[in-house]
Amino acid sequence: MLEAVAGDTVSFAIRGKVHIHDRVFKVYDAKLMEAARHSYDEESCDRVPLRAVLHARLGQRLRLHVEDDEGNQADAESDYVGSSQQTIARLRLKPLKSRWGALVRRYFPCGTLV
Repeated sequence: MLEAVAGDTVSFAIRGKVHIHDRVFKVYDAKLMEAARHSYDEESCDRVPLRAVLHARLGQRLRLHVEDDEGNQADAESDYVGSSQQTIARLRLKPLKSRWGALVRRYFPCGTLV
């Protein structure tokens, strides 16, 4: 069996009509599938510790800032605006940490959520 690596150009015969801009998909590759499975394996992947800061202020959108130890960072802002003190008060830290942990603990151990 022949193999191609990233950057190689390959060609092959196709039966039937082919038109300009037709798409071709490789539907199965055992090595690629194994590498993909391995990348999601908890024991084999590197864990990246994150620090997250959730900004919740009255009359402002919720904002989340996340960064790692290497200075990589991401910011997100919701459409939700805290319209009352009661709404903001419902955003208790313990449930938020629980939800945050459920989302990211597998690959990103959360050092802190502020």
